[in-house]
Amino acid sequence: MSNSGLIAIPDFKLDNSKIPDVKIKSIHYQNFKAFEDYTFDFTLDGKPKPFICFSGPNGTGKSTILDSIQLIFTRFDGRTSDKNDLESEKKMRALLGKLVRHVDGIQSAIYNKEDDFLITAQIYSSLGDYEVQLNKLGFIKDHPEEIKQIVYRLCFYARFDQELRHFQLARENWNLFKDLFESVTGFTIQEKESFFDKSDDPTQSEILDKYVLGFMVHKPDEIISHTECSAGERKIIKCFSTLLSKEYMPSVVCVDNIEMHVEAGRHIQLIESMKRCFPHSQIFSTTHSYQISKNFGKKEELYDLRLMKASELVKKEPWRLQIADEIKESISKIKSMNISVINKEDYINKGELMAKRCLIETTTEKLPYTLLLECEQFIKDTTHLLINDIVDSKK
Repeated sequence: MSNSGLIAIPDFKLDNSKIPDVKIKSIHYQNFKAFEDYTFDFTLDGKPKPFICFSGPNGTGKSTILDSIQLIFTRFDGRTSDKNDLESEKKMRALLGKLVRHVDGIQSAIYNKEDDFLITAQIYSSLGDYEVQLNKLGFIKDHPEEIKQIVYRLCFYARFDQELRHFQLARENWNLFKDLFESVTGFTIQEKESFFDKSDDPTQSEILDKYVLGFMVHKPDEIISHTECSAGERKIIKCFSTLLSKEYMPSVVCVDNIEMHVEAGRHIQLIESMKRCFPHSQIFSTTHSYQISKNFGKKEELYDLRLMKASELVKKEPWRLQIADEIKESISKIKSMNISVINKEDYINKGELMAKRCLIETTTEKLPYTLLLECEQFIKDTTHLLINDIVDSKK
């Protein structure tokens, strides 16, 4: 302890080179929540993909997948280690039994021994690939012992709903944080000078050498402290600083609602920034954002969960779903216009019929060129009407 009363902060960082590299190659669900029997393959050319984004409306299972990944990297030892501890077993069954898929509105699996789910994950590891299986009683096939000891540290679930109380970031991670925050907000930041910056106290100097304790945000019309940021910006700060303050970089990072608190035009920049900042982590994310699914550069990294229940035609030709989305986007634009040159309701009905036709299987044409041309013309006409509507509204 120094004369000022400050206590030096110990360094808990671990050597990343000694931590096994672990990635998920695939997950198969049986009777798990919304998934009756489905497999997700997360490999490309036999190697685990570094980034995966699940898109789809509410209720399609996006968050369920992230929750299952967190389960895969959970240790249940201790809760059921005593086979005679009936209370412990009851709690375990109540916890995992709620995850069994039920279609009758009753979570009977908590009490019914016959109702169960099964999650099977194929795992890549630098120590050798392996398989884990999990049901409502815990692991059927567990991680290898070397990985099992640290398994709960290998996965980080990033949340954008936590409040920022204090900011403290290891200086070695400042540039990574700076990249992330600036990509998300579009504002440049710089480290804030501390009251202790000019202190002669060696403990204070050691702390300031190791950590950044605050920063200033350069906005168009003002320069503010991180503590004065908006509520959404402070939650972004909390999420990224927590992730970057882990003892070592997690092998798997889960990010639910990656676009939360992020301006629509910056969603793709956020994703690219996360890829740069965590090049050795496998990132699983979810989104409702039409901008992300529409503008996603690597389509093989995007998993549209609507395809699970789509027709065989749409599964075979997923472009149909994407064009239907573009038509629906055009319809939304039409609804917002104050147009008098056309019958708005007729135009909307035309678009809705066209969107349905995109998803309907036809037997008369192998390649529906006519439909594609009609969709293209509808989108062009909508853009033309939108521009005229904007100009007219400013007169």
